[in-house]
Amino acid sequence: MNKEEKYLIEKDGEENVDVLDKIEIECLVKETKEFMEDDELSEKAIEAAGWGKKSVEKFGKTIGKSPGKEGFFDVCVMRMKGKKGFDKERANKFCASLIDTYKGTTKWRGGND
Repeated sequence: MNKEEKYLIEKDGEENVDVLDKIEIECLVKETKEFMEDDELSEKAIEAAGWGKKSVEKFGKTIGKSPGKEGFFDVCVMRMKGKKGFDKERANKFCASLIDTYKGTTKWRGGND
């Protein structure tokens, strides 16, 4: 087993997920939850915690659905609403913000942006 294979875990969803990537994502989720608890920072929680397009893609691998594919939002909400500190409303906001970050816009939401 080479060095790269050592850190790969079993197939999780669509692609193999690197253990170090999974740890990075878990840390981002924890930091995001903390920012979401602060009323002044909650709107910018994803940005404040350090999420970017690449980390959203890594998160997609951990939940088995790419952020660019239909169904990501629903899978994300289902996964997050079970996490400590994430009720359904907070999970919805979190997952919508991840898609905003991935797409670079909120227009996918169907609003007036």
